[in-house]
Amino acid sequence: MEEKDILACLWEEVKLRQEHYWSSFNRFALAIVTINVVPYVKPELGGQLGLLVVAFPATSVLISLVCTWLLGSEYQRLRMVSNAYDERFKKICLIPRMPLKTPWERLVARRIGSATSVLFGIGSTVLSLANIVVLLLFPARVAASG
Repeated sequence: MEEKDILACLWEEVKLRQEHYWSSFNRFALAIVTINVVPYVKPELGGQLGLLVVAFPATSVLISLVCTWLLGSEYQRLRMVSNAYDERFKKICLIPRMPLKTPWERLVARRIGSATSVLFGIGSTVLSLANIVVLLLFPARVAASG
């Protein structure tokens, strides 16, 4: 296989993994938000379940943690392929890469996938925990909002 064919194959894999990562991110976020809003969309559940209505946000806390792990795993797979592409690309092409001389350049050149995965986990978990607090502190208001 020629170098350009290897590069083309690696690039297709990078695109596939990038698309998979972001579609997974969107699906996971939608699932977590949907589970969190069920008690507000169906307020009669609060009356029927009582304090057990917190099972919805508690479940989304667990899903948030699992999804954070899955996103991190997917990002690592993407990163492996992306690194392989970058290494081969550097050998045959002299297109300048981002400069890394100043602290600012090094900061903005960092890969954002790891941070995105961690922030997803923190944000979705905090959202779910805040929802538990709201449902416990204001159960009558939540049930009356529907």
